[in-house]
Amino acid sequence: MHTGRILKTGLAVGVVANVYDFVTNTYLFPLLGSPPAIMKDMADLSIQWLVVNDFVMALVFVWFFDKVRAAFGPGAGGGAGYGLAIGIVMNFPLWITMSLIMRDFSYGTAWMWTIMGVVWAVIMGAVAGAVYDMTGEKPAAATG
Repeated sequence: MHTGRILKTGLAVGVVANVYDFVTNTYLFPLLGSPPAIMKDMADLSIQWLVVNDFVMALVFVWFFDKVRAAFGPGAGGGAGYGLAIGIVMNFPLWITMSLIMRDFSYGTAWMWTIMGVVWAVIMGAVAGAVYDMTGEKPAAATG
């Protein structure tokens, strides 16, 4: 396991995740309609826990990326491919199921959250791929 790389990459992904969530929650979601009744009012939430949660999610996301990275390739492109795959696997069944079992959680909202979750994962994957490669060991200089 590449603990140093995972931690550095997780920190970078956590920062980007917090920016993404701030922008989407502050500017995008209000344009898309009211949140489902199951959600707490944003004014009632402790923002510090949302920030901490993004860093925890980033570390888990990068830890798993470290495990499967070889299947997706290096760099931002490989990371974005990982993000697309993991974003679909995580978001599609979750939010569509929520629309089936929860009151006031519409099918349209499920698709909106699915798409936003996949976009989140693709962006975080691209960041993870780029930063992960930058934090690796530098090749030794050739002597000759």
